[in-house]
Amino acid sequence: MSTTRLVLVCGPRHESTRMLSTQLMTGLPATVVVHHDLRRVADGVVRRRLRLGRADTTTTIELAHGCVARALREDLLPLLRALCADPRVERIVLHLDPIVEPAPVCWALGNVLVGAATILDVADIEAVIAAVDPATWLEDATSDVPISECGYGVMGDGPTLAQVVVGQVGFADAVVLTTAAETWPAAQVNAVLDRLAPGAARVVLGGVEPLPLLAAIPDNARRGQMNPTALIPPFAVRGPVLFCPGSLAIG
Repeated sequence: MSTTRLVLVCGPRHESTRMLSTQLMTGLPATVVVHHDLRRVADGVVRRRLRLGRADTTTTIELAHGCVARALREDLLPLLRALCADPRVERIVLHLDPIVEPAPVCWALGNVLVGAATILDVADIEAVIAAVDPATWLEDATSDVPISECGYGVMGDGPTLAQVVVGQVGFADAVVLTTAAETWPAAQVNAVLDRLAPGAARVVLGGVEPLPLLAAIPDNARRGQMNPTALIPPFAVRGPVLFCPGSLAIG
């Protein structure tokens, strides 16, 4: 029976997603936060941070094979499997790097075998939450600049910044705004969010209370679900996700 709950936190601003992840960790019992920092990925380095209670550890992962997706998948998924078996852990917050969209991550959680089972055989996705800064999000969402030119540390071909931020919000069960300022840009952002994520719960970061936020997510929310007949993750070509063609199993 699935008992561990997964909450995915995404967004283009690292500080906002870090603050939101911290609020979830401190406001929910037995919660661990996992984050893979891809800012030095161009140098072949990924830094994984794990926070549980007072423990806060950072591990450096060398990309010997040069595949970010494979490195993340082979580190993250076995780690999640171990955390799901840890009696101290009831909930895992996946704090995604700004360049990562939640859809392919959720696909990997439900389709890539870790041993004899997938992560979603032993855990449930409770929510996907996107952090949005009304002051900058609309500009990001209409940008045609490749993500590789936005200072996130990635190189080579990839999606535009707009594709990433729109994909993050479009897959979210809840949207957390970083400010409640009643400005014209904020009104424009809210109008776009009404179209992209009409059923998503919406709150302001400074007033986030984790349990009420999770309770506000509608019963019919996506919660990581996608087309069950899909053979490859959606948006698989858009940057470093947890999928590499040719392998659907680890160990």
